[in-house]
Amino acid sequence: MVLDPDRDPKSARLAIGIVVVALALFLVASSMPSVGSIVGPDALTLTILSKRTGPNEASALGTVENTPTPGGNLVELLVNGAVVRSTTSYGSGEYWFTKVPVSDGATIQTRVGSIYSASEPVPAYVAQPVGLPGFIYAQGTHLMKDGQPIILFGINEATAFSWAIVASATPDPTVWGLNNVFPNGPGSKIPNVANADQFWREYFRYILHNRPVGDPNNPPVTLLRIWIVDNNWQMEMTYNYWKANPAGFWNLFDRMVYWAARSNTYLVPILGQNAIPPNNLMYDTTNPLYLHNLELTRAIVQRYDGSPTIAMWDLWNEADSYWSQIGDINTFRTWVGHLISDVEPYSPHHLITVGSANNQFIAGSPGWGWRLYFDFNDIPGLQVANQHMYEPYIDQTYIDINSDWNDALGTPHFQSEYGYWQCPSPVGNPLCYGYWPYYTERRMTRGVGALAPMVFLDNGKGAYYDYPYTGTLPSYPPVASFVFSPANPIAGNAVSFDGSASYNDAGPPVATYQWNFGDGGTGSGKTIPHTYASGGNFTATLTVTDTSGGSGTSSQTVPVQSSSPGPDTTPPARTTDLRATGTGYDYAVLAWTAPGDDGNVGTATTYSVRFSTTGPLTDSNFLTGTAVPVPAPHPAGSKETLNVTGLAQGTTYWFGLRTADEVPNWSPVSTNANVTTKSTQVSVVSPAAGAILPTASVLLKWSVSSPAPNSTQVQIDNGPWIDAGTGTSYLFTGVADGPRALRVHVMFGSTGLYASTNALVDTQSPAVTILSPRSGDILQSSTIIVDWTATDSGSGITAVAVRQDTQPYQVVQGNSTTFRNVVAGSHTFSVQGTDNAGHIAEASVVVTITAVGGSGPTVSSVVFQSETKSIDLTFSEPMNETSVENSIGIAPTVSYSLAWVNASYLRIVVVGPMEQGTLYQVTIQNSAQGTGGNRMASAYAF
Repeated sequence: MVLDPDRDPKSARLAIGIVVVALALFLVASSMPSVGSIVGPDALTLTILSKRTGPNEASALGTVENTPTPGGNLVELLVNGAVVRSTTSYGSGEYWFTKVPVSDGATIQTRVGSIYSASEPVPAYVAQPVGLPGFIYAQGTHLMKDGQPIILFGINEATAFSWAIVASATPDPTVWGLNNVFPNGPGSKIPNVANADQFWREYFRYILHNRPVGDPNNPPVTLLRIWIVDNNWQMEMTYNYWKANPAGFWNLFDRMVYWAARSNTYLVPILGQNAIPPNNLMYDTTNPLYLHNLELTRAIVQRYDGSPTIAMWDLWNEADSYWSQIGDINTFRTWVGHLISDVEPYSPHHLITVGSANNQFIAGSPGWGWRLYFDFNDIPGLQVANQHMYEPYIDQTYIDINSDWNDALGTPHFQSEYGYWQCPSPVGNPLCYGYWPYYTERRMTRGVGALAPMVFLDNGKGAYYDYPYTGTLPSYPPVASFVFSPANPIAGNAVSFDGSASYNDAGPPVATYQWNFGDGGTGSGKTIPHTYASGGNFTATLTVTDTSGGSGTSSQTVPVQSSSPGPDTTPPARTTDLRATGTGYDYAVLAWTAPGDDGNVGTATTYSVRFSTTGPLTDSNFLTGTAVPVPAPHPAGSKETLNVTGLAQGTTYWFGLRTADEVPNWSPVSTNANVTTKSTQVSVVSPAAGAILPTASVLLKWSVSSPAPNSTQVQIDNGPWIDAGTGTSYLFTGVADGPRALRVHVMFGSTGLYASTNALVDTQSPAVTILSPRSGDILQSSTIIVDWTATDSGSGITAVAVRQDTQPYQVVQGNSTTFRNVVAGSHTFSVQGTDNAGHIAEASVVVTITAVGGSGPTVSSVVFQSETKSIDLTFSEPMNETSVENSIGIAPTVSYSLAWVNASYLRIVVVGPMEQGTLYQVTIQNSAQGTGGNRMASAYAF
């Protein structure tokens, strides 16, 4: 195994993170027109987007395009034609409104003066499903548990699981206990542990210690975000161990989940991460690296779908940090959506997030603002927004703006990594980032779903509470558990409560049992009877305390009947939200909200799910449908899912559902879920049709959208079919120049599918000839005209570039270019031709210049002011202002103004917009003259 335990996976990106703040501020400033410029209001255009964020509210976001006013525009928001809010747009042109009162059918619109955006209908409100008891679920921007909002706070753990794999797989018992958090940060080791059970038991005891009370800067630790696949280790280490020793792998995961639950800690396992060095093939959804990770991910999320200890799954950490080498922001969003859709059907009861640096350096990214936040977090299937942040300065405005974007999106926000960045560290922290109490307190006060700093170490703002801690760790509290009988007691009859199932497997034994029966009655003892005087639902609570004072509680609802019930004639409610949430080639995933035993109250007894391929199922034909196995119902209001397998490809199915109580009383047939399964498809991945290929080796790649084929053949130019096995690529060699036709034939049993493409093979370089001047010419001029021819018999010339001496090549048009202000001496002039296949040919001539233009003034100093976009030039002597102005140029072209302070001091002010990331060159040709008539000694460029 390859391991670099001293390397910090964050350091490379943190340097970029500092640039992020500066760039964001620059974008705000540079997008404004120069002070004093004239803005025509009729040139404005407005964009608008609406997001439904609650049953009675929505957000409205947009941009002021073309020529926004310096300092921002006053943007008014109209709901159903009436102005309800106003705000000032930012320098980037963005604006947003959150928590706008609306109802279904409303329209929203914005205006600046007399300019209006389009009128947009507010999306209809779709109620979010309620999670199972004890599970974390989402409602708007809140994480919820059992109907109550919950904010989770925790820590990141990058190495503990991977070290546990090393300890188990090698095996190397000396590495048991290694981790990144306890007791004192990266490189820590918990002593006296020798197996998975001991390690996780001791690890989560530290979290038990980190439960301070009453300090908003140091909230109790209730969350662990932990890498299951980590980038410090070799590619596919976790996958390979799982394949080689599944029992050992599941033992590591099972014991982690168990001890996390015993310490009341929620887990966010990270299931994907690039490696070091990076291998971007893992972002190809047809590559084995991606498919292996997907196989492992599906196995994990399916195994633990019934565990409430999992807060959410983080499917992949910071794929965006590598995406600049792969594609643009749209391909990133497509890839994340594909990953989520590949996993979501296997995890119906847990939320999904994707760890992200919100990298604004990806091509096509807006760079700052709500559009950047939405690019990374408004992705289908992404249920919890995610953002990483390492900064040297943050204030309340920064927090409020980021929170506004989250409010506008309408999903919970997970700040899954953050830290105070300063390097060199003021306190000698080698990581250069550390815990940030101010941000923790302010962000939780403003509102957030979950927070997880990368480390608890100090970097100048203070360490987390009592950290590092090397003292005695607390014992685990006991676990309270009880049963009562009968299950449906009657008022006036005794109910037996039994707490014998309570235990403590990692601490002192249970000593006392205290009962609160929910009707004002209390009692003590392991078993105890209690009589309820009247009917109703009562919450009975057992509190157990061990001999060291540790305690645990458990509560259950006791449904007490007022008297013996009469016949039950009330069926469960009809299901009205049966729907398909996923589909494949042979499966469909159904979801619905559980009805109750009586209407929407209680817990029903059984489901009946059937399907038809000929039309909808109704009460009259339901029993003619094909039945599928389905688990027992959960309590009313729960989110139910069912994965129906064994379906035929390319077939339309109508699914219906009925629910029964214990009598049984059957509900009417539900609304139908209509779904069409996918069909197998074969398509060529590369080369793209019409591609120009530069070599005689042609790699044909294709994708198959279903399980592996039986056999595959390939063909070029109607030649013989060649066996390609069951892979998805074939390399043709020795291919002749010219247009070529490529085909692939994939067999699935007796069924064959074809796909084809075409390409032009061009292995020859173009021909470039300089016609004049000729090598050896002696020229008496400072102006040199170079003429040439550039031809290509294959794919054609795509670009011609020229240069003088060792200067950079400049792309030109036509067959001639002029070099001016060439000084005396020997010079090389070169012409480079590039064809559409990427081949390059070059021709050069060497000439001697014996007579060039004048001598005289020079530019003695230059000062560039980025804030005002001005350049101050000082000349060595007074200048002829007209000749200077006629000799100035800026490339690429941009509008500018000139102001002479005196005859030797010129100010150039750029007034037109400048493109980010573009190099601008200001040139003064040597035709510029001093007041005495002398030309400049040479041209000047800045």
